[in-house]
Amino acid sequence: LRTGEGTGAWREYSGVFRSERSDVGGVQLVIFIRDGVDKLFLDNISIRELKYPQAPAWELPSAVTFPGSPSRFGMSVEGAQQDGQTFTVTTTGAEYVLDAAAGTMACRQLIGAEREVAVADFGGSLGALEMVRQDDDVCVLQGADLAIGFQGDSLVTIATNRPLEATVTSRIGADWFRMQAPHMMAIDEQGGFCVNPWARPKLESPGTSMEPPTEDTGAPGWSASWEVGEREMFAMAVFPGRHFDWEESFEKRILCTAGTVPEDALREYAKYSSVHFMFGGVYDDWMGGYTHAPYNVKAPTDFMNTINLAHDLGMESIVYRHPTSYDWVGLDVDFFLEDLRVTRDRYAFDGWYFDGYPQLEDWMGCYRAMRIVRERVGDATIYVHCTLNPPMRMTELYCPFIDSYATFLLRGEAQAIHGAADPYLRYVINTQHISNTLATLKGDKMLLEPLPPDYTREDLANAEKAPLKLQLEVMLALNGRCRWAYPGWPLRQSDYDDYINFYFAELDRMEQQWRETGEPIPIKWPLER
Repeated sequence: LRTGEGTGAWREYSGVFRSERSDVGGVQLVIFIRDGVDKLFLDNISIRELKYPQAPAWELPSAVTFPGSPSRFGMSVEGAQQDGQTFTVTTTGAEYVLDAAAGTMACRQLIGAEREVAVADFGGSLGALEMVRQDDDVCVLQGADLAIGFQGDSLVTIATNRPLEATVTSRIGADWFRMQAPHMMAIDEQGGFCVNPWARPKLESPGTSMEPPTEDTGAPGWSASWEVGEREMFAMAVFPGRHFDWEESFEKRILCTAGTVPEDALREYAKYSSVHFMFGGVYDDWMGGYTHAPYNVKAPTDFMNTINLAHDLGMESIVYRHPTSYDWVGLDVDFFLEDLRVTRDRYAFDGWYFDGYPQLEDWMGCYRAMRIVRERVGDATIYVHCTLNPPMRMTELYCPFIDSYATFLLRGEAQAIHGAADPYLRYVINTQHISNTLATLKGDKMLLEPLPPDYTREDLANAEKAPLKLQLEVMLALNGRCRWAYPGWPLRQSDYDDYINFYFAELDRMEQQWRETGEPIPIKWPLER
């Protein structure tokens, strides 16, 4: 409800959640009353089991092809060869060798460290397969009851109309292993892989169960297994799927303002930045940091003048959207995508900032949406705040193959980050050797020093916070970047001390080093203080 709506009247609300357990269901009701005091009455609260229609058999091979073109963003199918029933498919980031007769697939990383990272065993022959499509974006193999799509972004999708077993054995020891059945990811200093089964929403199918690793995941040789039901999808990806763009990492420098800004301010900001991100203050119903769909630009002339000035100054212009807020008001992902297209066509800005991923709890829906948006904006900036991530709306388990469609990521909001050496900074905030997207940090809860494992809320509240300059130093050490957030006008002393005289100066120094040597700048982890 918005302010003033529903006063003195009953309203009915419903929602749907999916549980992995058939024997129990529960829901927690949380009510937020923003900036005020009020009273609400609740009645007739119930939980009911929903039965959806049975999922039809997959339409093969179209089930493993998706809209959008990863090859336009540096992620391609670079080759595919067949030798009998052995298929070798090479993408920008990986090489997959599938022996269909034996039912095995070797998964090799190609970017950074060239090495085998995992082997998948499908429990026997996959049947005779035929290569039915090969282009820059996908290579598709089809059999009698399944199809396999090797995407240019190095995701492998298997749509099966029969039960399928999959055992994945790791060839790497994971420095960062995260799992929430049936999903998992394993990362070391050079890359890794993830497994993400999928079932179609609002359709009944047998489900996919997972047997987690019993061995030490910190050493090579551990395995996990999946029982994939018919009419379900098994997916896995080697990462990184694209190269780290050093040129872009130096050239694209983000300025974040609450809305439009005075002309003289933008001219000054443009001396240090090249991407102007306008937050939700450009829209109606802006309430101190909170805005949601449907979006309406409140001052179109001022908005367009700011965009045009940014372009005159050689800057990109990107604009705020909160994808999940479309769901809140009953607008689906198709409306969201069309709204993006219409608004961008009307105002002629370049790219987007997403305050969260679209289709956050349906990784395939999110993946499709990001492919579509990337194709529409070309090389323009897509900046995604994704402290919470698909596939499970979690902070530490995520999908690098989705992240790779963004230009920048922002993570860390409201997360207790325990000092400059917290592994969360290296394996979640940082993206190099993982998605190779450009990483930024929102360190509002980052601490100067780590707390003991048994810390309390009071300990956290009283702990000394990490100063902004340290946060910037950590990100530069990780080859991450920052957003210049809400500079003053006139510029404040902190704008000079933290950003202009430190961050931008150090970024200039790193750029000069890279251009002179032509060599990648190594990550400095953990940061020595």
